[in-house]
Amino acid sequence: MELAERVRDPSLRDRVADPHSVVDRLVRGEVTIAFSGMTGTSVPKEIPRALAKLSEERGGLALRALLTGGSTTPSFEESLAKLVVRRRYLVAGTGPIRERINRGEVAFLDPWLAEYGRAVGSGLIPEGGLDIAVIEATCIDEGGRVIPSLSLDYIPEIVKASRHVVVEISAAKPVLEGLHDVYTPKPGVPIPIRGVLDRPGRPHLRIPRSKLAAIVISESEEEYAAAYQSPSPTDRAIARNILAFLSREAEGDGPLTIQAGSGPLASALLDELEGEVRVWTEVLPLRWITEVPGKVQAISTSCLYSLRGEEKYREEFYGRYRELMRYVVIRPYTVTNSLEVISRLGVVSVQQALEVDVYGNVNVSHIGGAIYTGVGGSGEFTRAARITIVATPSTTSNGAISRVVPLVSHVDIPEHDVDVLVTEVGWADLRGLSPRERAALIVERCAHPSFQERLRQYLRAALSRGGHEPVHLGAAAAFHGSGASQQGL
Repeated sequence: MELAERVRDPSLRDRVADPHSVVDRLVRGEVTIAFSGMTGTSVPKEIPRALAKLSEERGGLALRALLTGGSTTPSFEESLAKLVVRRRYLVAGTGPIRERINRGEVAFLDPWLAEYGRAVGSGLIPEGGLDIAVIEATCIDEGGRVIPSLSLDYIPEIVKASRHVVVEISAAKPVLEGLHDVYTPKPGVPIPIRGVLDRPGRPHLRIPRSKLAAIVISESEEEYAAAYQSPSPTDRAIARNILAFLSREAEGDGPLTIQAGSGPLASALLDELEGEVRVWTEVLPLRWITEVPGKVQAISTSCLYSLRGEEKYREEFYGRYRELMRYVVIRPYTVTNSLEVISRLGVVSVQQALEVDVYGNVNVSHIGGAIYTGVGGSGEFTRAARITIVATPSTTSNGAISRVVPLVSHVDIPEHDVDVLVTEVGWADLRGLSPRERAALIVERCAHPSFQERLRQYLRAALSRGGHEPVHLGAAAAFHGSGASQQGL
């Protein structure tokens, strides 16, 4: 790789440095670091490894806070596990860091994406401010402007809030010039977007030269989010049920605008899709570009990622991206997850879940009190979406545990925001139904047959207590205690 191809502004080439010297210079005492990237995509690769090495050399290294844009990669988590992390934001990660969070050794917060981006950009979090932002890009152009990578996540916010910015340029990707729309919402000012492909911002990112601490060149290939695999038969059955419901909703209205969830379900939805759609989402598998233009008319997202085994779609995107720029936009998630824009565009949201209860309350983040993030979709969409679909397999642990339960022990999405529940068993349209009607329909249409009778027994016990939304804590505890549920009360 010629340096002049990736750092086109000659006045910035003296800031190119090896990652070890960068962290050795910038990391003095306990610092707060934010990394870009989400869904395992465009996560910086060289600086995390350098931090791990520096920690070994110094006999330990502590971070006051660690921020990420979303789900990371196994190698990122392995590197950061070698540091002491006091506080972490947005995703719990995997392995040792998640274990430390669940033991109470690491303070952790997982806000909704747009709220998180705004809080970081305004300096509300983290406490003490942000010392270093590390972002992945594909080029710095002749004017010193940064051309981002496959994820824009909360990059504008961490650049604004940080004292120092390190740009890690991915030489393994082409220069993705013209693909992005960098726009920062302003309080009290409507976001000027009325269509999926509107671009009110700029195609590049400006970083004040006083903040640009270093440029690191990376030849490392893209990795994958640890949590996501290829679609299973259950994912495909759920996708078919979602589309069966949507085929009725779309009659006479023209193409729907959808948020497709994430992970294997999003890929399965594309495989089963027959009509035309527009996509407004926070993350999307790269395989969706194979139907652009065609049954996928337009895409707006914060991140384009590939699942393991789907590398060919990433290569296809690299080969076609100049053509695809007319149909695909990558934005910060302060825009993609804006309730204002989601409502204006009439988005149909697909949110995945760990479990749901018989009234439609949804848990997406905890198992038995322990944090488990990265389920898929974004709960923010559920508040403003035209239709909110919650999708989950009816069971887990090889069918031993029901995901439809009497009561969820943690509520991320309340029943009031849920319109449709879908499992591989079927789908239930809950709109306009009373709590008792919702419960009966969920059990009959969505619960796995092997758990339906136990759920009916619970409902009979709850109904015997009376009330608008009957609850029987003893019967719910018995269901959970029987091993039929993954949650303990």
